[in-house]
Amino acid sequence: MTIERRKDPRFLTKDNSFAALRNDVMKIGKINDFSISGLGFTFLSEFTQVDSVDHHTQVDIFSSEDRFQLSNLPCMISYEIPDSTSDEGILVRMSRCGLQFGEITRSQSEQLKLFMENYTTGTLNA
Repeated sequence: MTIERRKDPRFLTKDNSFAALRNDVMKIGKINDFSISGLGFTFLSEFTQVDSVDHHTQVDIFSSEDRFQLSNLPCMISYEIPDSTSDEGILVRMSRCGLQFGEITRSQSEQLKLFMENYTTGTLNA
């Protein structure tokens, strides 16, 4: 049995919800799960080396359905791993990344709550 260490519940997101990680190489992919304190997303990667964890950066959250966009949200990479369920090929693989939000403004907090209300589909069962 896996013990859930997250303090906030995670929610599944709609298919049109995306994250763009602002690292040395921008990574854009579909958000898989979301909580008020962080998110997990998958992205295509041609690199086998992953970024180090505990790396401070920024992420943009947006929807392809409408004009929702939350830019320059401070975060820290919790994990970045190759997706073992991916069979995209040898040169291009899917990777998974988990982010923990950093210190955010009141406006960013309100927009995160708006995202949770409008772009999630229910809780994620651990």
